[in-house]
Amino acid sequence: MKSTASLAALLLLSPIALPAATPKATPEEALAILQSLPPVARKIEGKPQLVHLWKDKTPADIRTMKTISPGGHIQGGAHLKIKGDDWRGFTAFEQLEKAELWEIEGADDTAFRHLGNLSQTVNWLFVEIAGVSDLGLAPLANLKNLRYLGIGWTKTVTDGAFESLAGITSLEHLLVSGCKGITGEGVGKLKTLPKLKTLEIGSTSVTDATLKHFSPLQVEELNLSQNQVTAAGLAELLSDANNLPHLKTLTLKKVPLSEADLAALQSARPGLKIAR
Repeated sequence: MKSTASLAALLLLSPIALPAATPKATPEEALAILQSLPPVARKIEGKPQLVHLWKDKTPADIRTMKTISPGGHIQGGAHLKIKGDDWRGFTAFEQLEKAELWEIEGADDTAFRHLGNLSQTVNWLFVEIAGVSDLGLAPLANLKNLRYLGIGWTKTVTDGAFESLAGITSLEHLLVSGCKGITGEGVGKLKTLPKLKTLEIGSTSVTDATLKHFSPLQVEELNLSQNQVTAAGLAELLSDANNLPHLKTLTLKKVPLSEADLAALQSARPGLKIAR
């Protein structure tokens, strides 16, 4: 297995080429895929029930829906599973703006190739516990109006993912929390994103040793909760006003800090809001 460093070097030498988009599904094709899925758990009048979400939908519904949230637990308690090429069904939603694709298994590189072919109206995408690779994220750069992206708790990505994510130039909010393969070494790639305001990178593998890589980011909000960082490491980062120059809020939940530590951080960056 290549190390993060060797992968990063490879990416620098070989610019990412986006794969050619496959044809979008028609609404009729999408319905056939979605109606073949098992029912998922939903609360009806406060009681959990298994529901066939797509049973009574029509092609017209597929064309006009603006929000989808098809995931959930199926009978037996497992998450819904959608095979890679069946994710093509989501490309038929012509007016889609928000895709909540959590609690779904099967989000591999093939699935993300189709997600990169979603409607250009999509501005919010969350795919939880995916199985995508670093390079597999590259097709998302095709989504020219994507403002929010969450790929939380994905075990298969590393710092090499930031090379792909840096191609999503419309991005304002990125969540990679829970991705343990991320150390922060590659996060500097995000400095090229002109609109990025919020980075959630809690519960990853960020340490004091990798905090320096956050220096060039232009974000206003940074979430480093549940990481192995210390007051000393954070103070070193914050004491230089050229590091994270636009930072307004730093979230440090479940990071062991004393009152003296917090005072030191406030001294290092006066006016910074520290959320605990």
